[in-house]
Amino acid sequence: MFTTTCFIIEDDPITLDWLVRTVKKEFPSLRIVGTATNVSDAIIGIKNTGPSLLLTDIELDPGSSFEVLEQLDNLDFGIIFITSFEQYALQAIKLSAIDYISKPVDLNELKTAISKFTKNRQQQLQIQNMLAHLNRNQQPKKLAIPSEHYVELVEVESILYFKAEINYCRIFLENQKPILVAKTLKEYDSLLSHDPSFIRIHQSHLINRNKVKKIIRSKLPQVVMYNGDILNVARAKKTEFEIQMFGI
Repeated sequence: MFTTTCFIIEDDPITLDWLVRTVKKEFPSLRIVGTATNVSDAIIGIKNTGPSLLLTDIELDPGSSFEVLEQLDNLDFGIIFITSFEQYALQAIKLSAIDYISKPVDLNELKTAISKFTKNRQQQLQIQNMLAHLNRNQQPKKLAIPSEHYVELVEVESILYFKAEINYCRIFLENQKPILVAKTLKEYDSLLSHDPSFIRIHQSHLINRNKVKKIIRSKLPQVVMYNGDILNVARAKKTEFEIQMFGI
């Protein structure tokens, strides 16, 4: 039987003990090569053992498992997150197609997540994609734009606006051709919901307020972006738009 090496990060001793016992009992194909309760021990342990699967709590005391991943040069392993909340982090995880299970950990959910991992062991790209969405303040500085053969990382502050195109989204950037992405505008609106720079002004447009060159004030306002594009503000968004832009 093929054996997968597993490293567990969990700062709660009761949960850690349950995970260790459960993995040993329920998953004979997994061999635990180490555990850690904090960021520094986790970094050292992962570097020394080179696991193929990381089972990790998101929030550690202090810090988080994202800090662990940011310090590793090699991300060639699968990962299953365990979390109690972290709404913003979950949005990034979902967009990056990485598995997570909620606390308290349910055995069936754990079995499902590990089963999915064994069927698709290559998650390095997904982990890098997720990290591009996150920093320690839960605000993305770079956005991972996936294409068929690679993932392009763009500075969030360079984004002018997003335009919905049915089940796709076109991203307009400064000094660069627009990029068509196989994700919906709703997904990016959700991902950037904690960033006050981005405002949904229309069903089809999510703009970076810092890239608005001019506002044409009329019954229904229009915005002129840095690249000269003129976008309409929807009637239903007018009041919210004026509050966010003018504070009125």
